[in-house]
Amino acid sequence: MVKRIIPGNMSPWECNVNGVKYVYPAGTEQYVPAEVAAIIDAYWEKQEVDYPETGISFNDLRDRPFGESTEVLFDQRVELEPTEDADWISSFIDEEHTELLEAGKTYTVTYNGVSYKCVPVDVDGDGVPDFMGNLVLFGGEDTGEPFLVNVVPGNNDVLGEYISLEIISLNADTSATVKIEKSVIHTIDPKYLPSGGGGKVIYNWNSNADTLTDESGNTVTVEQAKNDMFNVVIDDRFNGGFRIPYIILFGDDYVQFIVNVFGEETTITVGKMPK
Repeated sequence: MVKRIIPGNMSPWECNVNGVKYVYPAGTEQYVPAEVAAIIDAYWEKQEVDYPETGISFNDLRDRPFGESTEVLFDQRVELEPTEDADWISSFIDEEHTELLEAGKTYTVTYNGVSYKCVPVDVDGDGVPDFMGNLVLFGGEDTGEPFLVNVVPGNNDVLGEYISLEIISLNADTSATVKIEKSVIHTIDPKYLPSGGGGKVIYNWNSNADTLTDESGNTVTVEQAKNDMFNVVIDDRFNGGFRIPYIILFGDDYVQFIVNVFGEETTITVGKMPK
């Protein structure tokens, strides 16, 4: 037996396999025989081809690569040399670095095996974040990191335009192992996102209050949710998110929209939970 979300194209949902009739409540999660699961999977796959805006199965929703991961930007042991103006500071220039820092982005810098969370700062005021780490060298608060990372664009006759990465040690280290990673948010492929057009019903989700309202600002009722059912677009852009695919479970006096936000399931219940 395997777990599947029962389609909602008929209520109750039923199928026949080798002369045996199987009946399940539509829109519920059930354990079913493998041969029934194959029929359900085929249904959802066809839905995704014919109706990509709404045909989203539980398994496909769960397995899609969306959530947060990390991307390694730099990872190597570097040799550090004293600078001319302050021999207690050491530095290394990597002229092959290819990415500027992003404002507001949190980076993880691992320096000699110890990891630090760093947010880049625009020190020179040109609108481009260029430093992260311990800004005590520039009169900032000593935040304890034994390093400062400087990423700046450059231009010369040999390389043309390039981006340089400078690792500055505050401990006068002669070498250091440095790894720089940034968090990456994976969103769902646009082909799976509802457009909101073509007669779709928009439900605005306030994730802070865990409420759903319709386009007129009215709280969504059980009757309304059941009536709209598979024609709904759940919109999380109010909270800085996006339009979210969902699966549905429902009973006599409740409807649950189960959405997957950054890899974690969240259940929005319209009406009361069953006893």
